[in-house]
Amino acid sequence: MAKTTMNLSGGQQTANDYAKSMRTQARAVDQTFGMTEEQFANLTKYDRADRAMDTTDRGLSLVERNWKAVIIIFIIVLVLYFIFRNRIKSMVGSLVGRVKQANAKSDIEQKTGQQCTLSDEEMSQIADTISSTLGGFTDSEDAVAAQICLCQNQADWDTLKSVYGSRKLRKDSLGLVYTEPLSLSGAICRYFDESAACTKIYSHFVSHRIKDDAVLNYLNGKR
Repeated sequence: MAKTTMNLSGGQQTANDYAKSMRTQARAVDQTFGMTEEQFANLTKYDRADRAMDTTDRGLSLVERNWKAVIIIFIIVLVLYFIFRNRIKSMVGSLVGRVKQANAKSDIEQKTGQQCTLSDEEMSQIADTISSTLGGFTDSEDAVAAQICLCQNQADWDTLKSVYGSRKLRKDSLGLVYTEPLSLSGAICRYFDESAACTKIYSHFVSHRIKDDAVLNYLNGKR
């Protein structure tokens, strides 16, 4: 009786090993080519090419069977693009601008050996405030001078000039329409003529060791 039990146990073990082996082989089957890695390795290059072509044909056949769905998806994507294209372009442009600004700021900090005390958002806000104030039709040099004096070191000033770039303003020193793009230094040298505002910027630059020969020479003659 004990011998029969042992034989049954051995047979069950063999069956279990076989089932395990089959499960292992099933998991080893490549889902793309429907065979194990060993079987695939034994194929000739021509057989592999044939199977690759069959796989491609199956993919194309799937697209052909669902061509209506493909067209509908394409139309939806196209419509969404035309609806949101301006926003997409704006987002991409903003992202590219931020990357360029970050690279320029890093180069300036490395060149000057100083860290900017103003954040990127503060730099952009100051540049926009200066541009809109200088482009207005009111006497506002003191307000612009206050914005410029927020720069605490050379890195701040050089980065602010980089963020400002060249902008078109609506008037010149005589109050006439003037649309030539000007840098921040160029705008100061063209627009500033009030002694108090010129003195404020000049004194601030000297006390904070901020160098800009064109601006300092111009302000020194106006203060």
